Amino acid sequence: MDAVSIIKDSLRYAISDIRQLLILSVPLIILMLYGMVSLFFIDLNNYAIISIIYIILGVVIVLFYSGLMLNVIKQTVNLNHGMPQINLKLFLFDGLKYIVIEFLMVGIVSIILMFLSEYVKLYPDFAWIIFVFMIIFAILSIYLGILNVVASGKLAQTNSLADALSFSTLTEMADRIGKLKIYVTLLFAGIVTGILSFFSLLTAIPIIGLVIFAVIITIMVLFNGRVMGLLYNERYLKENNVLSESEDDSENAGDLDGRGVFADKSGKYQYSRNGESGYVSHDTFEEYIEKSEQEDLTRNHLIRCSKCGHSNPNFIDLCLNCGEKL
Repeated sequence: MDAVSIIKDSLRYAISDIRQLLILSVPLIILMLYGMVSLFFIDLNNYAIISIIYIILGVVIVLFYSGLMLNVIKQTVNLNHGMPQINLKLFLFDGLKYIVIEFLMVGIVSIILMFLSEYVKLYPDFAWIIFVFMIIFAILSIYLGILNVVASGKLAQTNSLADALSFSTLTEMADRIGKLKIYVTLLFAGIVTGILSFFSLLTAIPIIGLVIFAVIITIMVLFNGRVMGLLYNERYLKENNVLSESEDDSENAGDLDGRGVFADKSGKYQYSRNGESGYVSHDTFEEYIEKSEQEDLTRNHLIRCSKCGHSNPNFIDLCLNCGEKL
């Protein structure tokens, strides 16, 4: 899928099940309504208690929606196109793991950039030196942000923090997906998220505005999780275009692996083998590969992974099962 297709698919996904969308929005609605109601009852006597409750609820909500994000990625990676069902325990634990990855991949560098920007104000005489460091860390932040997409997908796939922080594997997968493609897609996703954030103005409307904005935030979580999941799924493709598929089928179409599988302009794969022919979509391409695996073991078209023993088509560099380099 190209960047635009990923954005369109993710937007459709985020609003594909209105009922489940509203259910997933309930925790945030509760937090927002609690914050609004507490303003009418807060005083010096109960300020501390109300604040502590609000902080606890806030932490739970952050973990909940971080876990929701990871589960959206997980379901996308597993080719499940439905929205996750609420599982509080799972979401909280997954949310904690997701936050750890986010902090290690992009949080630390972001904090350093924030401190550097403050140092410019405190030490103007050294502004040019600090500015150079800010540029370096900004570039590093972009690079780690790209790897963070792969790390999140890897965490969703393996449920292992160690695997998600294996930089050699992350770099290889990012190269396979295409770093520029990831960057452009994230840029588009950021624009969409920015547009949706304008709905924060609705919070000025009592109750109804808060409810609508809570739903919008949930849409953002579903949307961005879907984007990262779809990007991670692109790791199986040998070639990836940044914005769109080629206009000429003859330029891109070709036998992908010597087994009669051809990519056409629509993004589907046409296969023809043993007198049978048909089409498989990108999402079911892996299923087609698995189905064909046993037939091809004797034809030297598969490479067996030394780590997990999984048989992979010979046109890929990373194991479809564990991500190990073949």
